[in-house]
Formats: sequence, C-alpha cells, structure tokens
Amino acid sequence: MPRPPTGVPPPPWPPRPRWHHATADLPRQPALRERHLLAATDSLHALLTQPRCALGVFVPAGLHPARAERRQLDQIARAGADLFEIGLAHHDAGLDGPVIQAAYRCALSRGNVLARALRAVEHAAGLRPTVS
Repeated sequence: MPRPPTGVPPPPWPPRPRWHHATADLPRQPALRERHLLAATDSLHALLTQPRCALGVFVPAGLHPARAERRQLDQIARAGADLFEIGLAHHDAGLDGPVIQAAYRCALSRGNVLARALRAVEHAAGLRPTVS
C-alpha cells in the first residue's frame, strides 16, 4: 500500500463493525435500540480513530466461572486494556490457534456457552468498548 505524502496524516484505521448477539436486553423500540447501538459504536470509533495505539484484549468467554471471569475482566481493564474482544466458543475454530481452540473446548465442556458469553459481553461492555 503506498504511503501518503509527508505531512499528510494517514487516514484513521477503519474499524470493521462486528456486532455481538447480546441485543436481547436492548429496548424494543427501534429508535432507542438504534441509539444504544450507535452509542456503543461511537465509543469504539472514537477509540480507534485516536492518534495513538489501542490495546485490544481477546478473552474467550466461559473459560472460567462467572465471578472469576468478571474479576479477570476488571483486572485487565485496570491494567490498561482499551477494548475487549469476547470470543464465543464454538466447535469449528479452525482459523484460531491451538491455545484458543483448547480454551473453546474447555468452555464448551462447561455448557451454557451462549449465556456465559452474554454475561461476559455485558460486563466487559460496562468497562471498555467491546466486540465479540
């Protein structure tokens, strides 16, 4: 990719919209629902268009008990994470590496994968911008 001329700032890195499926608790009215989603994307967009690097941390959901997972997310946020990506465990994680595949197998063996992931996304989103 060619570099822009000297003195011209590079365009902001365009975030890829990745919607999580934790929309069940959003308001039923389309206007309120849209405002909620826009607020979430605005905070992510503001973070990613800053002229500095952002630290994104991937956390596979459901790997630990809920209380431990919340503590872990809190500690990661306090340690400096700028955004979270919460991974939803699935059987076909062929594009992920062996460590994430093992984490997903462990999370799947615990059951209630979707409920655990939704709780993790809800808690993480209260701390930092979150994608899943």
